[in-house]
Amino acid sequence: MLKGILEATAGMMARGVQLEKVSQNLANANSTGYKSEHLAYTNLIDQEIARLQMQGQGGLARLAPGQYTDYSSGAFKTTGNDLDLAMRGRGFFVVRNQSGEEFFTRNGSFHRNDEGILVNSDNLPVMGQGGEIKLGSGRVDIGVDGVVSQLGSEVDRLKLVDFASGAELVSIGHSLYGPASGEVSPTPVANVEIIQGSLEESNVDIVAEMVDLIELQRVFEFTQRAIRAQDDTLGLAINSVGTISR
Repeated sequence: MLKGILEATAGMMARGVQLEKVSQNLANANSTGYKSEHLAYTNLIDQEIARLQMQGQGGLARLAPGQYTDYSSGAFKTTGNDLDLAMRGRGFFVVRNQSGEEFFTRNGSFHRNDEGILVNSDNLPVMGQGGEIKLGSGRVDIGVDGVVSQLGSEVDRLKLVDFASGAELVSIGHSLYGPASGEVSPTPVANVEIIQGSLEESNVDIVAEMVDLIELQRVFEFTQRAIRAQDDTLGLAINSVGTISR
């Protein structure tokens, strides 16, 4: 019975992680360029093997799920702003912080700072092939190939990169990502199309997330009742130990 309580508790903890992901996705449903995060469970055979191994080691039979990010494209929203950019195809824009670290994003909501540098919403410079992109006043034209022009003259070309399929990236917030380790490195990408005057919305499926949220609430309620029932049974058994029947 105690083992049953522990397993139910472990299951609730795993569902708690899932609840955090669902809540995070719903909170960022309107965030430009946000990519939804989910949990991945191993197949049933792997789960059973691991369960038996963990039981043999005196561990709990519940497995902590892995996590993954869905990098599929979101819908495009037309803004008409010449510094709003969306990207059709696989790839990322590149921004750089003051320490020289590069981060990667699908959020193309850019603007000029006071020095005329093209920056993102966190005022991090957007990288071009030649480094920071310095703009003059007036309209900016950005082609589908990422070439940045003003008054008919090429200023720079956006630095657009991608990662090998399966490469692990970590979210650092504000729709920015970084490699999970030094072994993961970006490569230039050319087969993308830049859409000027548009932004990519998040790829969160609000209906699916709400369904998951309702399901999680029901699972929590059921598990709580199961734990309470096992606790009552355990208490009854403990109180009955040593009782001499007459």
